[in-house]
Amino acid sequence: MDTKEMVIQLVFTIVCCIATWTIAHLYYQRSKTVTPEWAKPLVEHFPEQEPTPEKLAQLFQEYLDVGDVEINPLLHRVVCPDCGESAKNFKKAGFGDDSHSIVTISCPNCGWSETVDVS
Repeated sequence: MDTKEMVIQLVFTIVCCIATWTIAHLYYQRSKTVTPEWAKPLVEHFPEQEPTPEKLAQLFQEYLDVGDVEINPLLHRVVCPDCGESAKNFKKAGFGDDSHSIVTISCPNCGWSETVDVS
């Protein structure tokens, strides 16, 4: 390959890189400002700012008050740690006597379980 061909290939590569960068830059600039129609209902529900811990606690309490969220009284969980199934659906199995009892709470969706001593 002679010098002239190398220069032509180098110029061609640089021009292609600039063209690719320009197209990508314009695409990403547009995507930051124009929300697709299918995403508008989702985006409208996003808060303008990240909620504070106090606001999250307030929202959580509102869901507790309405009854949409139930905390498991033995595990103090709202959902299964493995699959996210609601604590309302947890299954309980226990055994023991008057002085000592053990309860196993399990998720019917994924099989996660935890045993609690409720003496």
